[in-house]
Amino acid sequence: MYYKQLLSTLHTNNYSKSGFNANTSNVSYKWKGKRKDEELNISNITQFNFPVANHSFTDYGTTFIDNDSKNIYEYNPFTEITYARPILTEGMIETGIAYGFYEMKNSNTRLTENKAVNEDYELSKSIKYWYGQFSNSLTKKILYQIGVRAEQISSSYRQISNNIEMDSMFIYPSASLSYKKNDTLTVTLNYSKRVNYPDIQMMSPNLIQGDFSNWTKGNPNLYPEFVHSFELTISHTYKNLTINNTIYLRHNTNTIQRKQFVLTDTTEPIGSILREKFVTTVINGKDNDAWGVEHFHNYNISRKLKYSFNGSLFVTDFSDTLISKYFTSPFISGMSKLNITYNPIKNLESSVSLQYNSPSISMKGGSGRSFSIGGSAGKIDQSYQTDISMKKIFLKGGNASVSVRMSDVF
Repeated sequence: MYYKQLLSTLHTNNYSKSGFNANTSNVSYKWKGKRKDEELNISNITQFNFPVANHSFTDYGTTFIDNDSKNIYEYNPFTEITYARPILTEGMIETGIAYGFYEMKNSNTRLTENKAVNEDYELSKSIKYWYGQFSNSLTKKILYQIGVRAEQISSSYRQISNNIEMDSMFIYPSASLSYKKNDTLTVTLNYSKRVNYPDIQMMSPNLIQGDFSNWTKGNPNLYPEFVHSFELTISHTYKNLTINNTIYLRHNTNTIQRKQFVLTDTTEPIGSILREKFVTTVINGKDNDAWGVEHFHNYNISRKLKYSFNGSLFVTDFSDTLISKYFTSPFISGMSKLNITYNPIKNLESSVSLQYNSPSISMKGGSGRSFSIGGSAGKIDQSYQTDISMKKIFLKGGNASVSVRMSDVF
């Protein structure tokens, strides 16, 4: 108890500075066969993040932490090939393969109490998958679709003191049943199973210091999180307007959640008081559910101008977890996105996207591929995002295109 009181009396000054730049390119090719609806698609999406520099300095009066971190590079290309072909008179079979990889190198030097610690690391990840699906009609108004996806992922985390390798393969089924009442109204029921892999950083057993007393530590025994999704969608289609309203339920198993514990460090006492490290890690916790509603509509204002809007409200239940001590469960969140597309000339498409995300809850804390320290880290603050993109279409029939997108331009 005395140690906690001592911390509260220390004078604290904080300074931090960071930057981020990203560029994304998209190249695609489409081939249409002689048969109706026969189609081959090849696409490549590549994201490259420019060097990111982060500097933070925290002065606790009796000690300090000076942290310099630079993201040397971050490279993420992804290539996908899909092929669809009708069979018999009504059915359609579709299959596809994809391969992508991710690489990141980070240079990080931390100076704590005049002790320099090198925490450079490299991350790499590759993903390969195959999928197949078959669709057909039971009657003129009832259609069904069944599918399966096999996915293999390999990850590597390399550091001076630690190397972690992960290699796994999973099978994911999907099914859909739709009823088309008339040309304007369709009701669809969907089921799918998907996975959220723990990032390799979450599996690193290294203790990483966040401030004077708070640390993070990965869990090398972490298992992927699986999501069973059920959706009911009502679609209305008119001449220039499409409207979709969806109700969904998502059941998560092996949920990745945060856990906190205390380590007593006998090597760095404060006077006669042993120093305590408050450590945040991640574990596979209890199953949890999320449910919500989503609205989407697309409207063609003119031949050159159109817009789409997407909005959703969802509820997350995180009872009996660490963050339920800090926030009320269930927690209601939402998002909205407006996309405006304009074609100034033939075969050139420009678009602007505006997105707002309300405050939400993350079971593992933080966002992206890392997890955070502290109780309130489970809450992700509201955010705004603006993207601008350009797309150029080539070849007869628009079978090839090149896209460039700038993210977070404001």
